[in-house]
Amino acid sequence: MGIHEEWRAAYATQSFSDWATYELLGNASVCQRLHYLQMHLEKICKAYLWELSRTETVPAFHRNHNVIAKTMPMIFKQYWHQVGGKPNGNELDQIRELCREIDLLAPAVDDSKRRPDNCEYPWYESGRMHIPVQHEFRIYSRILNTTYGRNILKLSRYLCDLYRLR
Repeated sequence: MGIHEEWRAAYATQSFSDWATYELLGNASVCQRLHYLQMHLEKICKAYLWELSRTETVPAFHRNHNVIAKTMPMIFKQYWHQVGGKPNGNELDQIRELCREIDLLAPAVDDSKRRPDNCEYPWYESGRMHIPVQHEFRIYSRILNTTYGRNILKLSRYLCDLYRLR
């Protein structure tokens, strides 16, 4: 097994744990569920990128937290191609935009300090303290209540199953 396969397997394995925790936290606070969803998607995207990579050196995406919005649309395109489907209208754009919002849930991805809101650490903005567990993350209802949000969750389950089989 080459180093890229070891990294792919390692990221996939850790993403399974994050996904299992996301599902286990069904009635927990929204910020905790989003935190584990963001971590799962970041790692499953990195597993996918390692699968595409045939290099024995560590690529730049390995240390980057900003990979979901760039990678999930590629995974969707590949999945739709495999099943003979096509995205509806602007569905890929909606997925990309929602994935960007999920990227921004990581504290390291703050859009050049324009987006301090995150699922992990308190932040100070507009003259007041914000605490993730008390913050209303409207993105969560978009994930659960839109077709493209539910498609992200479905593809996440599919990818967990796919990588488990390898």
